Amino acid sequence: MPELPEVETVVRGLREALVDRRFLAPQVWRPEVIESDLREFESRAAFHTVNDVTRRGKWILVRLDSGDTVMAHLRMTGRFSVVDADAPRGRHDHLQWPLAGEGRALRYTDIRRFGRFRLLATDQVEPYLAQRGFGPEPFAVTGEEFARRLGHGERPVKSALLDQRVVSGIGNIYADEILFAARIHPRTPVRRLSGARRERLHACMQTLLARAIDARGTTLSNFAALDGRAGEFAAQLSVFRRTGLPCPECGHAVSRVKLSGRSTHFCGRCQKR
Repeated sequence: MPELPEVETVVRGLREALVDRRFLAPQVWRPEVIESDLREFESRAAFHTVNDVTRRGKWILVRLDSGDTVMAHLRMTGRFSVVDADAPRGRHDHLQWPLAGEGRALRYTDIRRFGRFRLLATDQVEPYLAQRGFGPEPFAVTGEEFARRLGHGERPVKSALLDQRVVSGIGNIYADEILFAARIHPRTPVRRLSGARRERLHACMQTLLARAIDARGTTLSNFAALDGRAGEFAAQLSVFRRTGLPCPECGHAVSRVKLSGRSTHFCGRCQKR
């Protein structure tokens, strides 16, 4: 599933392609990808200009001049592209918005069909996300607040990083990489994290996510930006999916365990409990 750096990469491409351009009526080929009422979605998402494209966690937010926002979640295999408006529909193409006066369209493709769209009034987006437990953005949360949100219980620190109520946007790839950068074992109970280790984890989170964004995210299977380019951060991964390979810091073999049902990668020598 695309995580924060991948979604941010898509958002930047969409912002360049869509801002100040006008959507015509959307063509919805697979209604199941629309979580809102379909007729309302089709009417309110049509014939409006895009004011901005932003991100909240893993949600893409397309803000319209009508005061509505189209929310899109790519889930596992969703992707956007800009195509000729009359280009033949592919097997996994689910909807598109023609752009006024350009003969081009924004098209959404999703092999697994798990991606979802929702339309809300812009001032209802944050309440909607808050009701679902979305925490702050990793780049917006202060070190003090982050330390508090991690808590002091028995759950492993990796589980806390994956909890979207702590911070939003981090998934399995970057949780492993952040913990390696901070030299913290993923099984460490959060209660055992000192103030200094929490501060280091906060700094590593922000630094590593910024590096991943600069590299346009991580492509391990089918993630691609709007222009079709793959992410380049895979070449910088230290532990994720590197089971048995030497740790880039000490040469010890990278380990893999299951933690809360997720594959978890770490260096048993560098990362201490």
